[in-house]
Amino acid sequence: MRAIQHQANVTCGIVAALIGMGNSANAQDRVQVSAANEGEIVVTAQRRAQSLQNVPISVSVVTGDSLQKAAIRSIDDLANRLPAVRITQAPAADILNIRGFGSGINSGFEQAVATFVDGSYRGRSRAIRAALFDIERVEVLKGPQTTFFGNNAIAGALNITTRKPGNDFQVNGSALHSLEGDDEFSVEGGISLPVTDRLSVRAATRWSGMNGFIWNDLVDQSAPHQRDWVGRLSIAWEPVEGIKSNARLDRGVLRQEGYLASEVIGCPSPYASIAGYTQPNVCTRYLAGYGDRAEGRLDLHTSAPSGHSHYIYDEAAITNRVAVGDHALTATTSYFKHHSRTLAQLIPLPVAGVGGGALFPNASNEGYHSLAQEIRLESPTGGFIEYMLGAYYSRSKLSADLESGFFFAPFGVFAAPVTTAATPVAGQIFLDQKDRTFSGFGSLALNPTERLQLSLGLRYSVVRKRASRLSLLGTDNSELTNFVSLPDTTQDTLRAILGGSAANYSNPVRTDRKFMPSINLRYKFDEDFMTYASYTKGFKAGGFGGSSLPDEFGPEDVDAYEAGAKLSLLGRKLFLSIAAFRSEYKGLQEASNIFTPAGTILSVIRNVGGARSQGIELAGSFRISSALSFNSEMSWLDAKYTSFANAPCTSLQTLMVGQARCVQDLSGKRRPWAPTLSGTVGASLALPVSEYQLRIDPSLYVSKGYYQSATIDAIIRQPGFAKLDAVISFGPTTRVWEVSLIGRNLTDERTASFRNNVGTSFGTVFAVPDRGRSVSLQISFRR
Repeated sequence: MRAIQHQANVTCGIVAALIGMGNSANAQDRVQVSAANEGEIVVTAQRRAQSLQNVPISVSVVTGDSLQKAAIRSIDDLANRLPAVRITQAPAADILNIRGFGSGINSGFEQAVATFVDGSYRGRSRAIRAALFDIERVEVLKGPQTTFFGNNAIAGALNITTRKPGNDFQVNGSALHSLEGDDEFSVEGGISLPVTDRLSVRAATRWSGMNGFIWNDLVDQSAPHQRDWVGRLSIAWEPVEGIKSNARLDRGVLRQEGYLASEVIGCPSPYASIAGYTQPNVCTRYLAGYGDRAEGRLDLHTSAPSGHSHYIYDEAAITNRVAVGDHALTATTSYFKHHSRTLAQLIPLPVAGVGGGALFPNASNEGYHSLAQEIRLESPTGGFIEYMLGAYYSRSKLSADLESGFFFAPFGVFAAPVTTAATPVAGQIFLDQKDRTFSGFGSLALNPTERLQLSLGLRYSVVRKRASRLSLLGTDNSELTNFVSLPDTTQDTLRAILGGSAANYSNPVRTDRKFMPSINLRYKFDEDFMTYASYTKGFKAGGFGGSSLPDEFGPEDVDAYEAGAKLSLLGRKLFLSIAAFRSEYKGLQEASNIFTPAGTILSVIRNVGGARSQGIELAGSFRISSALSFNSEMSWLDAKYTSFANAPCTSLQTLMVGQARCVQDLSGKRRPWAPTLSGTVGASLALPVSEYQLRIDPSLYVSKGYYQSATIDAIIRQPGFAKLDAVISFGPTTRVWEVSLIGRNLTDERTASFRNNVGTSFGTVFAVPDRGRSVSLQISFRR
């Protein structure tokens, strides 16, 4: 472990030195760096089409072409290659973090990193899983984006633009298959057809999956076994001059067996020598039965009972843009719904629990649908005054069903004679929530000179929520598909042992209101050198927790400051960008897991007194010639709690204190998911071979270590690492077809995307390992 940390530290220093050679205008486009040089990159980070060089915020841009060439098909795959961005899957919800801040693992949280597809909001964390499909570009907006993207975008936003139908016939496709043993595959295609001069359509689909890279010794097969299908139908229509409509229908079905296949680390526990420590029974039984096969490190082997994940989503959206004189009126209507069911193992050991099945299965069922309408009036640009006025309305309904099987101990003996030691006791929690959001927003840009611009923004939001919860104890099977409730008095007896509460929320209706101002000052020395400074107020409404306790949490606020510069030199061959930022959070909504005396784990939600994120981001590209270019993007991040006196304890602290509700003071401690240094450096070499071209695109991603839990527990920490990727492509210079050899994590670094405590066992954790080294062959074409 120390060797890995040392390697990452040395590599980070090398990369930081390389940055001095050349950086880009925050265009995170390692595979296709030339995009910044072949033409101007256009983004919609402020809901207008703007040059990336001139937009006065920190934004990383990745083109769809680059994603396709590198075979990146998911947001979490992309995040693994972006500095200060962490996205990962977890049992109760997916985790999205930018600059060390995001929303915790709880179904009651809206995401602090908001996701938008063609301006349509996807409010649930699971909804990002199929977002990278047939896209034009991804913009990763860092810091609060509340003026243009709403009150939930308090830590940042993912602004995704899909491919639109064109006026010409176009067709593209690709096929990929792994040359390793995990059998990864992907087949994707799209076609655009002009029906008339004013009407065109596009259809696209992708079928992908793999047979797994983690070997399960219990069932003698690999995991995860994935099969994903996504499809989209898009229409572009211009019925008359000055009116444009873009509509699309999306559907996706994502299925996975062996979901969150985990490895156990620390069994026997590293705390076993502490006086008074009793070795957990599940570890004792496991070690007795498996001996030398007991797990203790990341080796891509597991012996856990299998889990699964089934996710289905549908989305419909239409954007109409109408010219009103020299103004433009834009209206976007969207509908989104999904259903998610996951089954994960929180004690991933092959020891039979009560009832003969898994020890601690955890199931999450979520149904969600939302309807949203936004309308904006935009003034023409280029004059002394530019402005935008808009209104937004949305309503949504969430139904979440969380269930856990407490099969690791015979809890039924405590409620005899209704239950016995052979009774498989389970708990079920229902959260039903309806919410409505009303917003009005506007921006005003003053251009007193061609070089100076002062931009003012304001958004006012009203968020109303109504929620109810139901907590039950009963019996169920190991798949958690046949829950039967126990009598109320029996539930009360068992709840006193297991923890939790049957109470409803004390205030099941809440309304939050907030004004969110922003100010941005931009100065252009010339067309190639721009500086800016900004202040933004961010806000996220309070709400209701989806866990064993009837937690209610208040709103979250942030005051964000940023200053930066974007510079082009040497005839625009060298692009440099730097941003310095500081965000001060109040009332941060934090979810943490705590141990109970029975060995169960409760999720607890608190509003943190204060936290802050500050740092420096450097990025750029250097095109030495038409054949060779370099690019890099790095982040130094200092994200800490400033006031968190009642934080939950680590497992060791809980063991030493001997209390279920042990607390610690995390004031001044680092935030989870916040490496102090992370980033990437890459190169692109294009060699002519007659009328063909050989392209070599290596990239190195490095990260220092970071915690993966809000308890800041040393055993729930990912050490520093460095991962090398490379793409070797061959094809004609016209790129009508291309054959690529794609290598990822060629150094075969062993890392885990998620870690958590194992119930009943102080000092034992389970880790969800990342994929090791992989090599794939891809064939693509386009016309």
